[in-house]
Amino acid sequence: MDSSQRPISMTTYSVPGKHATFLLAGCDRKTSGWASAVTGSVALLVTATSGLLYFDNASGPLGHYPHLLGTITGLCCGFLSGATVSTFTWWVARRSRVLLIVLVGAVCASAWVLWPRQIDVSESFFPRSNPRWACTGWSFRHYPPGTVDGVAITYCVGLEERIADG
Repeated sequence: MDSSQRPISMTTYSVPGKHATFLLAGCDRKTSGWASAVTGSVALLVTATSGLLYFDNASGPLGHYPHLLGTITGLCCGFLSGATVSTFTWWVARRSRVLLIVLVGAVCASAWVLWPRQIDVSESFFPRSNPRWACTGWSFRHYPPGTVDGVAITYCVGLEERIADG
């Protein structure tokens, strides 16, 4: 046996008339690589999108001229989270198929919840307070840098809920 290949333990259960083999250990390298690439890409996409909207923002923490620094910071956050999730997924996939399925489900659910969505917090261009949506997570205002007469958009990272008309 090649020392680079990890043995996969198998248990065969006898069923009357049939034999079924169940793999009890983790996935092979190809499956682990694909799973880690997919989950890492999803984490990179969601985190970089949120990071770019938050940091490359005239209303954000970097002030009125955030373009280069905000872009670099947002992309670095995305790459760091993508690499972390990818490495963790590869490690989990090599150990257990069941945990891999749970982790992929958790990453997909987290991506759906953490994707930044626009919420309506006023009735018109003028900031009249009559919100239509509320955010149960983190919300921030985004004003595109380099614009003079634009509209600030409020984003929700988390779950949003509709407020009844009234």
